[in-house]
Amino acid sequence: MGTIEAHKIKHLEESYIEKIIKKEAFSVQAQKHDDQLLNMVGDVARRCSGSPLAATALGSVLRTKNTVQEWEAVLNRSTICDDENGILPVLKLSYNCLPPHMRQCFAFCAMFPKDHEIDVEMLIRLWMANSFISEQKRVCPEYIGKQIFNELSQRSFFQEVQQDKFYRQITCKIHDLMHDVAQDSMGKECAAIDTKLSQGEDFPYSARHLFLSVDIEENVLNASIEKGSLAIQTLICDRSEIADVQKLSKYLRPVRALKTRQGRFLKPKYLHHLRYLDLSTSDIVALPEDITILYHLQTLNLSYCTRLEQLPKAMKYMSALRHLYTHGCDMLTSMPPNLGHLTSLQTLTCFVLGTGSGCSNMEALKNLDLGGQLELRKLENVTGANAKAAKLWDKKRLEELTLRWSDDSEKEAHKEVLEGLRPHDGLKALRMYCCSCSGIPTWMLELQGMVELKLQDCQNLEKLPALWQLPSLQFLYLCSLQNLHCLFSGGAPSKFQKLKMMSLEDMPNFEMWWDRNEVQGEEQILFPEVENLWIVLCEKLIALPKASVIKKSSGRDGAECRSPFPALKGMYLSDLDKFHRWEAVQGSLGEQVTFPSLEELQVIGCPELTTFPEAPKLRKVYLYNCRQQASLQAGSRYITSLSSLEVWATNKEENSTELEVVREHKSPLGDLRLTGCDLFFSGSSALALWKCFGQLATLKIAACDALVHVSLRTLEIRKCNKLTGLTEDEASHEQSALVQRSGTLLPRLESLVIRGCDSLVQVPNLSRSLKTLLVWECKSLKSIAFGEQQDTTGLETSSSLMAAGSSSSSNEDESTVSTAVVLKPVSSSSASSNHCFFPCLESLEIYNCGGLTEVANLPPSIKTLKISFCGSLVSLSGEVPSLEQLNVWSCRSLQSLPNGPQRVYSSLRVLSIVFCDGIKQLPPSLQQRLDHLEEKTLDPHLLQENSGMFHPLVLNAAHTSSVVDFVVLSTCSQAMNRDRASWNDRTCSLFLELITQQKNLCHWGNNIPTPIRWTNVHRAFNEATRLGYNKKQLQNKYNELKMAYFNWRDSQIHTGLGRDPHTGEVTVDPGWYAAGTGESSQTARERFRRPQCCEKLILILGRTPRDRGELVSAGGHQPDRTPSSVSPQTPQALSNEPVQPRSVGQSSKRVTRDHSVNSPRSKKSSRTPTLDDCLDDLSDIIRDTRAHKAHQATDAEEMAQVNQIPKQDGYSESDVVFAQALNLCNNRLCRRAFLDLETKEGRLN
Repeated sequence: MGTIEAHKIKHLEESYIEKIIKKEAFSVQAQKHDDQLLNMVGDVARRCSGSPLAATALGSVLRTKNTVQEWEAVLNRSTICDDENGILPVLKLSYNCLPPHMRQCFAFCAMFPKDHEIDVEMLIRLWMANSFISEQKRVCPEYIGKQIFNELSQRSFFQEVQQDKFYRQITCKIHDLMHDVAQDSMGKECAAIDTKLSQGEDFPYSARHLFLSVDIEENVLNASIEKGSLAIQTLICDRSEIADVQKLSKYLRPVRALKTRQGRFLKPKYLHHLRYLDLSTSDIVALPEDITILYHLQTLNLSYCTRLEQLPKAMKYMSALRHLYTHGCDMLTSMPPNLGHLTSLQTLTCFVLGTGSGCSNMEALKNLDLGGQLELRKLENVTGANAKAAKLWDKKRLEELTLRWSDDSEKEAHKEVLEGLRPHDGLKALRMYCCSCSGIPTWMLELQGMVELKLQDCQNLEKLPALWQLPSLQFLYLCSLQNLHCLFSGGAPSKFQKLKMMSLEDMPNFEMWWDRNEVQGEEQILFPEVENLWIVLCEKLIALPKASVIKKSSGRDGAECRSPFPALKGMYLSDLDKFHRWEAVQGSLGEQVTFPSLEELQVIGCPELTTFPEAPKLRKVYLYNCRQQASLQAGSRYITSLSSLEVWATNKEENSTELEVVREHKSPLGDLRLTGCDLFFSGSSALALWKCFGQLATLKIAACDALVHVSLRTLEIRKCNKLTGLTEDEASHEQSALVQRSGTLLPRLESLVIRGCDSLVQVPNLSRSLKTLLVWECKSLKSIAFGEQQDTTGLETSSSLMAAGSSSSSNEDESTVSTAVVLKPVSSSSASSNHCFFPCLESLEIYNCGGLTEVANLPPSIKTLKISFCGSLVSLSGEVPSLEQLNVWSCRSLQSLPNGPQRVYSSLRVLSIVFCDGIKQLPPSLQQRLDHLEEKTLDPHLLQENSGMFHPLVLNAAHTSSVVDFVVLSTCSQAMNRDRASWNDRTCSLFLELITQQKNLCHWGNNIPTPIRWTNVHRAFNEATRLGYNKKQLQNKYNELKMAYFNWRDSQIHTGLGRDPHTGEVTVDPGWYAAGTGESSQTARERFRRPQCCEKLILILGRTPRDRGELVSAGGHQPDRTPSSVSPQTPQALSNEPVQPRSVGQSSKRVTRDHSVNSPRSKKSSRTPTLDDCLDDLSDIIRDTRAHKAHQATDAEEMAQVNQIPKQDGYSESDVVFAQALNLCNNRLCRRAFLDLETKEGRLN
């Protein structure tokens, strides 16, 4: 894969290997190095065969060996690395030399998949849960675990160890060869399942430590349980689910560590040995009370359980609990009582202060030796005395403290509470939210070790203290401080010694960096170390702070420049209405402000900004909603350093100002994306600028007049409505000859995307090296034929970089002139039958080309073919021996697939043919391949044709992988938010067709799709539409459609809803409704609007409305009467008509289905009930009675839930929406649909 040739990495020279060994072997020896040991390093290095990993491993083994004899013993046990065994013998020797407890800890890591990112803290907790860390008096096992991890890291058993801003180790990985060593030592005791198990594969019931990253179906689990008893001690379900955790709990009695998202199904009575339980990100509302019988539980992770409302009341009995993670549980209202009894607790990430006697208060924290992070929420429920009772200043291991008040809380006591929450002086991070104090606490400047400070939504804060007095401060975040107008006050500003990141966001009154009465020294640098600057929504800010004189890092010796942020690497400026200067005051003698280290710049919505500073190292620039002239100046100023430039410009009427561009400068720019930038294509300075882009590999142009070709690899053409793909009749013979000689205009083009070009009738020949072709929504395209030779191209070459009609540039040397590609409108009369010549094409995707009738002569190189929503496509032909994936969706006119000898489909792995009614049977060559496919799905009629060969499919949504770079031509008005389809009648119809197909295949009951089939619908729908909906969103859509349909259908009696006997369409008869209500027919139509895709909903949900001619039992239309002749008394007849007694021939179920007040077989009906009818009705009565008894017990409970949901959504009982919800949910079907909805928006709709 890729466009760059792979290079085999050579072995390191022996001298470098010796340096690695010396560094590892002698790093901790205090005594003078023995010359004899130094002489032996060369022999050790030769055994490593140039491998740095082997050198590190051997060096770490020799680190604790201080004599020649010990070194010789190690060398005697090691073998020289060779091509057959590689370096594994050396790595195994390094492993075998570990102490036993370290070997056990590292071997345990074999349960993780290769290249898996391991959470270091979780890993140590798992070691503790499995008793791999021996207990020592007065030494906590967490500390020992960190020592073990550090030692293994130093010996290269772990690598890519990542640290957070506080230099804590957070994640790591294991080298693949080291993973092989661990797996070899553990055998079958550790297993990682990262691919879906097939029906014939066994669940690894012999594994003691199991890691799952795929869903396990119930039938696979049951089959494995029957073959042997599970002996799992560690079960980690990472982004996966097991079909029946409740059943599996019985077989997990030995389990010590468990991670799952299905916590509501756990049975604690079977899990007495559990020491580690991770339920993070699950959807539990409350933990079962009997979870408190897990007396050995050490770690309970509930982080980001966003629906969790309460913790078990008896948690005080979980005496072994050491770590409780509750951060991200936004619905949690309080902590259980007597939490202070958990004296072993060392980690409590979030403590919610509730009210009343049934919850813990701040005093519960007094005797807890907490460390790590602590968030205190709902501080409005705390008094100053209670705050002091927590004794936060006594918790020396606490590193991060978050103080959060509710934004609607009372404001009076905040200052007293804040003073009482004083932490110890070594705190590393302080975050405050919604504090109403006008100033900061007195103890803040005493936190000399503080690394991060965040203040957010402190509306009354008017002044900041002298933050530069915090010597360790590196990260400063100020957000939504509405009354802050000055950043520095309280003395002459001094420099921030270590500040690296500063974020200023949503401060509408912030206008000065320091008080007017305070003056910054001429040579005072306030921010010498700031690397990232983020300023957003500060409407009054006009400039950055005053620049100071510094020495340039490059250039002439002793050269100086002026800069406010000399170390700045990334700058983000957004929505600054008045910002127009790069320093607070103008420099002397017109000196330019310089950012000598700046690498990335993003400017969004700064309309007054017209110039840009000097930045010699700038690599990436993103400008949005900026002036065209400013963007052109940026491109010219940074031409020698930029590698990526993206511009969304405004003010298309601007006049171009000539810029000086040095012609000899060759720009490294490889990625250029322009929208609305006409000035880039007019004027001599713009032309000179283009000629510098000799390395351009990615170009995206929207709402501009010309496309410039340099060395494109990916081309995307979007919304160019006049593009036809044909050559002009008046093209000169010389131009054609040039195309014939070169073979292409874009010799390196590998990917071509054409979208929304309504006039396109032919795919243009652009490149013989094309590998990926996507054609979307080109309604005039009739056919695509792949030929053996290329005639002429649909593009015209020019030695100018101008759009058609612009003046050309002066003559240049041919080797230095860039080629422009000009796309001109061409009349349809000039169309020819030119064939596409793409001999290297590997992927072809065609979507929603309604006029396409034929795709002919597919090239043999094709590997992926996807065609969808091409309703006129009739023929698909060609020999495709390399084809691996074939997806054909909703091509109802397609009659045939490529046919030929068996080798036509010899490489096929994935097959999907859905909603293609015209294909009556598969070609014989394809039928012979079906048994060898990895994934397949077929239409029902093809399924019957090929019975016994079909397996249910979970589709891979593997879209065609294109090269990273692309070029877009589009109009400005539709340049954004058009890449994906929208939810409309067509996508809704497809969605319901997928549901219908799954219902037919899997025998769904009405309205009850099984979860596994939702996965099929979800993946298939997203592959066809790329809307990106998840399963929950699709289920909500389905519930909304059901609710709309049921409401519409149930209104038949009141509206005359029925199927028109003449047209067959199900509609509302507005005359029927208006006759009884006095409303107009138009009002009636609006009141009972037909639901989306009604006919398909009828097929899925059943209960088809009857013909209007049969609605006689309720006083409805007579067969010989039209809707307009309905009597005004008809609606009253609905309520006056006596209801017939319910008998064997008349059931309420049948009444509902037939939408009439009386049974269809009432006295007014002429048909006599048969015995089958009576038996059916009797079955309905029995079923209704049972259902009524079952529902009666749950109705009250469901209504109680309904009563709470609007309150959770923010509505009071006096709101109209609240009353509407209760009234709507009196209907059981509506109530069930309402309770199934997950989002507030869905419920409101």
